[in-house]
Amino acid sequence: MTGGHYGYIQAVAEALEEAGIPVADFRADDRVPRDGWIAFDLVRQVALHGRLVWDCEQAGVAWAEDQGWVLVTVGFARTQEGLDVASEAAPREVVRAVARKAGIGDF
Repeated sequence: MTGGHYGYIQAVAEALEEAGIPVADFRADDRVPRDGWIAFDLVRQVALHGRLVWDCEQAGVAWAEDQGWVLVTVGFARTQEGLDVASEAAPREVVRAVARKAGIGDF
């Protein structure tokens, strides 16, 4: 499903792609509060950076209207780590926060 926030989640996904953080898929859900998910493409990520950045089975960022942005990794355990950005941060700010967590550059 897509809500009114679909465009925001899409803009963040596109900004991640443009910055060299490959996106596999994204979605915006019609829940209350509104939320969304952007999955990273881990195979393309290795090809782009020449090394594992996310050593897990699945990684991405999740957004909830009432909680903001978190980095999510799923391996033996599921972890969530808050990104130090505003709840409705500009897409470029989300990219910078993800890049800092990944250690892949300063955008």
